[in-house]
Amino acid sequence: EDPKTSAQNVSDRLQSCDISGEFCFVTIFVTPSIHHADMMKVTTKIRKNLDKEVMTSLHHLSLTDALIPNAVAPFYVRQIAIRADLSCRSAIQDRLGLYSNWQERLRQIRELKRYVVK
Repeated sequence: EDPKTSAQNVSDRLQSCDISGEFCFVTIFVTPSIHHADMMKVTTKIRKNLDKEVMTSLHHLSLTDALIPNAVAPFYVRQIAIRADLSCRSAIQDRLGLYSNWQERLRQIRELKRYVVK
């Protein structure tokens, strides 16, 4: 069985999913809303079987499903992906015993502004 989710669950999600992306321990699923044509459902799932410290540091990413208007869905998903990537990097560094370098992470976040579509 896949450590992230059960095989049947992944298969069901991928059949109905327009877009999905994996960012280290986090997978983001984007599906059209069944009830609202102008909305997208964004779901984040954290890989199962991670140690308690990593799960705690990533828990904020999987609190709930979000129903987002189509117009802002790309921006919202991009922000979740950035947060997932940085949170995973932080969790991995903390797990490996590398101490948090908040100044370097802040510099990386500021550099991400170049990817923002104007």
